[in-house]
Amino acid sequence: MAPVVCALCCFGLAAAPAWTQAAKEHGGDKPAAGDAQAGGDKSGADKSGDKAAADKAALPPLPAEAHVQQSISLGGKPLRYTVTVGALPVRDADGKTAGQVVVTAYTVEGDNRPVTFALNGGPGASSVYLNFGAIGPKHLQAGNEGDSPSDPTVLTDNPGTWLDFTDLVFIDPIGTGFSRASVPEAEAKKLFYTTTPDIEYLSRVIYDWLVKNDRLGAKKYLVGESYGGYRGPRITHYLQSELGVAMNGVVLVSPYLNPTIEDNGDLSPVPWLMTLPPITAAHLERENKLTQQAMDDVIAYTRGEYATTLLRAAPIPTQRRR
Repeated sequence: MAPVVCALCCFGLAAAPAWTQAAKEHGGDKPAAGDAQAGGDKSGADKSGDKAAADKAALPPLPAEAHVQQSISLGGKPLRYTVTVGALPVRDADGKTAGQVVVTAYTVEGDNRPVTFALNGGPGASSVYLNFGAIGPKHLQAGNEGDSPSDPTVLTDNPGTWLDFTDLVFIDPIGTGFSRASVPEAEAKKLFYTTTPDIEYLSRVIYDWLVKNDRLGAKKYLVGESYGGYRGPRITHYLQSELGVAMNGVVLVSPYLNPTIEDNGDLSPVPWLMTLPPITAAHLERENKLTQQAMDDVIAYTRGEYATTLLRAAPIPTQRRR
C-alpha cells in the first residue's frame, strides 16, 4: 500500500539525568589519558591533522542505554510509559563504526502498537522540537510570546501527545544532540553531511531500531518537520526499495518540499499563492478566529479569484481586498 502523505501546518530530557550520571562514571569530565603528553611536535599540517583525529577518537564512549518509567495525565487518566535513551552505531562500507546516533524512544505496553519515527529539520536540528514542542508526552514551556530566555524551565504534561495511539522514536542525526561522528572531519562530511548519505544512514538507523526492538511487524510511520519534508519521502523510498521495510504513512510538518518555491517572486504567482493561506491562518489564530470554515474560504479565494487576478497582473478591486 502506498504511504499516505499528510502536510500539516531530541533528545529525552526526562531521561537525561540517568545519562548525565552515566557519563560521569565513564569519565566524561576527564581528559583523555594521552592529553598530558600531547603536543611534543607541533610542526606540519599533517601532524596537526593526525592529532585532531586522535582527539576525536579519544572521546569517551557514550553511556549505556538507559531506561526510566514515567507517567502523565491524559484526558483525566494516567498514561504510563517507558523512556529509553540509547545510541545506535552507524557503520562505513567496511563495517567499522563511523558514528553514533542517539535515539529517544517512548513506548507503552500493549499489543499491536504502531511506532512513529520523528525527525526535525535544518538540517542540523535535533529532534527536541518535535519531542518537547509538539508530539512527545511532555511539553517544554519556552519560546512563547513574552517568554524570557532566563525564565525557569517548566516541563508539563502534553495534552496533544501522540503517545496514546503510537509509540514514539525521536532521532538526532549526526552532529545534533549527543549524536556524533567517530571519524575525522573530512570523512564525516562524506559519510553524513551530504544529501544521499544522510538519507541512507538515517534509514539504516530506523531499520536497526526496528530489528533491535523486534518491531518489524508493527505499523510504521515517519514524521518530518521542515527539512524532514525532503527527508521523509526519500527515507520512505530507501527503506522500501533497499531494506525491504514499507512505511504505513508519512506526516510532514511545515515541510521543505520545494527549495525554489520563492524564486522569481516578482514574476511568478506561485510564491504568493503558497504563502497566503498559512499567513492568514497565523493571523486568524492570533485573533482566536481560526476555524476550518474560515480556512476553506481562504483556500477557495486563493485558488480562484486571487490566482486569476495575479495571472492577469491586474489590480484587485478595492471592494474585494481582504
